[in-house]
Amino acid sequence: MDIANTTQHEPQGKGLVEDPLRPVLCHAAVYGSDRTVRFHHHPRAQLAWAESGVLQIRTDSGAWVVPPTHAVWIAPQLNHQVTTHTPASVRYLYVDASVCDGLPEHCQAMEMTALLRALIRRIMGMDLARPVPTAGCCRWRWTRSAA
Repeated sequence: MDIANTTQHEPQGKGLVEDPLRPVLCHAAVYGSDRTVRFHHHPRAQLAWAESGVLQIRTDSGAWVVPPTHAVWIAPQLNHQVTTHTPASVRYLYVDASVCDGLPEHCQAMEMTALLRALIRRIMGMDLARPVPTAGCCRWRWTRSAA
């Protein structure tokens, strides 16, 4: 692939949504080989996973090439670029910064466990366009245990 002559696509807009009442937004798509989204950043964190195919995530500090057995966590406001090197079925979760306390502040690859795959697939099927109700229920936060 000739990076200099590759069309640079615009990023998906859901990463720009700042709404703590919608802590997780998602996007699913099927892309062809050698599709590159230009370097960009957004206020939401992003979990990038190719259910099939291979993704490359580049940041100012490194690059990660991941098959379907792994995903890449991209912290909020982290400048990054996403490339599909093969035809890929991608799944992106965009996590509001308000629920990212205690999560990595850098980019890192993670193994896709059966639980994480099932959670992502379940989230992809949910209606996330409406805010999470706050009256009479508990809002959740992702935090690390103090072990």
